[in-house]
Amino acid sequence: MVLKTIFLTRHGFRANWFDEPAPLHPSGLEPPDTPLSAHGLLQAQELSHFLTPQQPHITRIYSSPWYRCIQTVEPLASALHVKIIPEPGLGEWYGLNRTDDPTPATAAELQNFYAGIEPDHQSLFVPAVTGESIEELYERGAYVLSRLIKQLDEDPSGPESVVLCTHAASLVAFSRVLAGDVPSDPSTQDIIAYTACVTRFERQSGVPVRVLPMPGAPHRSLQRDWLDERARGGRWRCVLNGYGGFLSSGRQRGWRFSGKESFDHKVQAHGLDAGTGLGVVLPDEGPQGNGVSQL
Repeated sequence: MVLKTIFLTRHGFRANWFDEPAPLHPSGLEPPDTPLSAHGLLQAQELSHFLTPQQPHITRIYSSPWYRCIQTVEPLASALHVKIIPEPGLGEWYGLNRTDDPTPATAAELQNFYAGIEPDHQSLFVPAVTGESIEELYERGAYVLSRLIKQLDEDPSGPESVVLCTHAASLVAFSRVLAGDVPSDPSTQDIIAYTACVTRFERQSGVPVRVLPMPGAPHRSLQRDWLDERARGGRWRCVLNGYGGFLSSGRQRGWRFSGKESFDHKVQAHGLDAGTGLGVVLPDEGPQGNGVSQL
């Protein structure tokens, strides 16, 4: 087992959170979905400055294929000279009973906006457009993490540190799974999901990963068997929880689950984000340096 560190981050500030036009892409092309605002692009630069010197040295970057997530880790990928691996399993959560979820761009389409996209990645998991409950989001996180950790453990190049860029709900759910600590009330504010902040997990012990059956498979039942340490390759400890001390504007646009699993409104591809319908947006915090986990 060689993977030692997992960094999770949420995308930066979205353009449609500000009453201003989105910054134009140098190519002049229309972004495939809602991009970052000018402030979000600054957050991406600050995130890169923080993560670039981290040890163990980061050699893999996986991102949700939504454009705002790709933009968030572009500066980091450029600084580290690594490609961004678009992984649908890290994508947005849209709750239950939906058949019209927006879909992200393909790797080929994303290469029109950023050349450093890994085009040959075989997706670990593609979320169903029929929707997911919160419990099924945990299942998705457990499956994606088990496959990803196993792949990196077995990679002959020996990657020790990886960055995962995702969305608020996915970050909270994946972090709970990785910690092996899922509260009975999903609205519990344990994992901090502010824009462009960093949650860091360190591997405390390692065992061979037991990859779980794919969510939605006929033989799959929601038994929370991913709480078994073997499903995530051992014990992981959260040592930074939503750390934003490197962000000049501090921690912003935080999010937590509300307990709701269905929208009251239609979500357009370029419209409101999932968090406005399924979660609670938290107050902004000023520049701060506290990111020590209580998990």
